[in-house]
Amino acid sequence: MATPMRFRLSKIAITCDGSKAFLQLIISDEVRDATRFLWYKTTYTFNVRLCIEDEIVIYQFIRLSFGLTSNPFLLSASICELATMYNQTCPTATKQIRNNIYMDDFVMGTSTGTEATILYQEMQQLTSHISLPLSEWTTNSKILKQIWKQENVLFKNNTQVLGAKLDIDRDVFKIDVQGKIVRTSKEPVTKRLLLKLISKFYDPLGIQLHLL
Repeated sequence: MATPMRFRLSKIAITCDGSKAFLQLIISDEVRDATRFLWYKTTYTFNVRLCIEDEIVIYQFIRLSFGLTSNPFLLSASICELATMYNQTCPTATKQIRNNIYMDDFVMGTSTGTEATILYQEMQQLTSHISLPLSEWTTNSKILKQIWKQENVLFKNNTQVLGAKLDIDRDVFKIDVQGKIVRTSKEPVTKRLLLKLISKFYDPLGIQLHLL
């Protein structure tokens, strides 16, 4: 709740996503035994063709695998540790990371376009230390958009902020009320249908309460 609320307080909005964030975390040698699994022995031929043999061998994960209950904590703790390590060299980015991150989603804001540019540059520098590429960039800063065009950075005008659709240029959240109602208009009107419709609206800030 606090993250999207802080996001709305800033004049300049910036969001991005860490690509394949879990796979950027390397498991230390002393705990890799906990990630053992059985699989067929694999070899490569002289023409680099993969061959699977009948022999079963024990493998270990080197990177953090998907589906572990502890993954969100490990990712957040790693990024917070990264912010602590480079607090002096990237003060703007580290402050944003400590307060405005949810797993691999960065939901940030600044007061001016100049600050937005500094934040972008520091974020790129900071995440490069753990080989974490940032993508899905969005902002309403014309200065930052111009920089992205020069650097051929892909960005979007419409995005989702922790599940809520946002038109970044118009600075408004989008609510597809009509679309959700039309899809269920042929069903009999019951209490179950009303509850079903209400559950389709994701609204952590309560913006849509006057419509429901």
